[in-house]
Amino acid sequence: MSDLDPCPPVRRGISGFLSRLIHVVGALAAAAIVVAACGGGGSSEGVDPTSDTEAPSPTVPPAPVEPMPPPTSTPMPEPMPEPQPEPQPEPQPEPQPEPEPKPEPEPMPPPCVETHGRGCVPESDYDALAGDAAGRYAASGSFGNQWGLAAVGADRAYANLELRLGPDARPGAGVTVGVLDTGIDRAHPAFRDTKLAERFLGDATDEDGSRFSHGTAVAGIIAGREHPDIEQDASGVAWGADLAVFAIPLGSGDGTYRPLAIDRLGPNGQDFAEFFADIIAWRDGAERIDFLNLSLGAQGIVER
Repeated sequence: MSDLDPCPPVRRGISGFLSRLIHVVGALAAAAIVVAACGGGGSSEGVDPTSDTEAPSPTVPPAPVEPMPPPTSTPMPEPMPEPQPEPQPEPQPEPQPEPEPKPEPEPMPPPCVETHGRGCVPESDYDALAGDAAGRYAASGSFGNQWGLAAVGADRAYANLELRLGPDARPGAGVTVGVLDTGIDRAHPAFRDTKLAERFLGDATDEDGSRFSHGTAVAGIIAGREHPDIEQDASGVAWGADLAVFAIPLGSGDGTYRPLAIDRLGPNGQDFAEFFADIIAWRDGAERIDFLNLSLGAQGIVER
């Protein structure tokens, strides 16, 4: 081998191989570069195969690199289940107490009528009592002398009044009846116990009993009282009422037909309007007219 050969001779034998192997392990990278630069590794170019020079050391392959295991994916934790609210029990209605059974209604007593001194008597008994009392009134002298009392059923009315308020009840008590007529004879015995007031309207004159008095007769039918000393006397239908008599001038018809012209109604109408105004305004303390009776009229027909 020439002294100019840059590559040192290769030692032969096992010892040289081992020494080289150790060197290669220490500087594996440097040995690989040197071998490549010197053409080692089996190339025959520039080397005589018959020469006794040492053969180049075989190239030591690099240590196998174990393959990296494929990356394993880290398992994702399963999501925690959302907490579910605990089921609430459905509200139960409060137990209601059993309704108490309604008591059986007591049987209604038969219809009755309140009476004075007898309490509430059955209708059938009341009708029998009223019938007896009405018969007693119908048999009296007043009903015999005054047919109008039976015509308006005064006997039954008096009987009901007696049963409900007692035998001392007076028909018409507490009521004031006005009478628009010729006036009244205040001294007549039919009005001896009657509360009586009189007012004169227009040119009316006083009724003193010296002649027939239409107003006295009308007032007696309304509220006169029976007098035992008077023959064919009769009580009025409401003999317990008070009287307020308004006297006005009235003529008396003689039965002769005399037509009334309409032009004569004017002045009369004005007079009557004033009369009624006075009657409505009448007061006697707290009393006023409850009913007004007019038993008057014009004879004949009205001509146009």
